[in-house]
This record gives sequence, structure tokens and C-alpha cells, in this order.
Amino acid sequence: MTGPDARLFCWSKNTAAQLCGMGHVLMENRNGSAVVDVDITEANGTAEREAATRVLKRGACRVKSLGAD
Repeated sequence: MTGPDARLFCWSKNTAAQLCGMGHVLMENRNGSAVVDVDITEANGTAEREAATRVLKRGACRVKSLGAD
């Protein structure tokens, strides 16, 4: 993501900050790792948690258990 919504974000302590956004993908692992839903957020300290909550609330899939990476 570039443009007015891009924000400076550091991926780790040893890397320089870059203008970027964040993309999040919900995958279904049982049947060949199919993409179920995607979300794009601004880069901030809580984007991954917020995106996971939004994707699960949209109900693209019914989950009994969840793993995150």
C-alpha cells in the first residue's frame, strides 16, 4: 500500500521503518489451504488483532478451533 493511507512501520528491531499497509488472509487448512477471506489495514500496533476479529465476525467460515501465526 502506498499513498495517503500508508504509515511508517518497523517489522523488527533490526530493520528500518517503511511506508506500508498490512494485508491479512484467513486460510482454511483442511482442504488444500484455500483462501477464505482477506482484510487490508493500516500498519499499527493492533492491526493484526483487529483484522482477525473483523474477519471472524464476517463469518466467512465456521470454526471450531483457531490457530494464528
